[in-house]
Amino acid sequence: MPNRDEMTDYAVSLLRESNEEAGQQDQIRASIDKAAKNDPFNPIAFGIPLFVVGAVLAATGILAAPGLGIIAISVLMVVYGLGVSLIRGLRRKD
Repeated sequence: MPNRDEMTDYAVSLLRESNEEAGQQDQIRASIDKAAKNDPFNPIAFGIPLFVVGAVLAATGILAAPGLGIIAISVLMVVYGLGVSLIRGLRRKD
């Protein structure tokens, strides 16, 4: 009789583990599918630190021209990123 209780406990623990693993596999598959649909390059996220670097260079005085150029590039990247986001948002609504 004690052996039967141990076997029952073992079977229940195996079922719980397999159920947890199945849920994790579904979650992994869903996150991979979601990541594949998104663009890996985000120009807004790249433009913000680029703006900070350009501001620091422009503040030094000696490298003001390259700093202003980097600021201009970062502003263009942010504007481009906002435009792409708006276009994608309008397409998803349709």
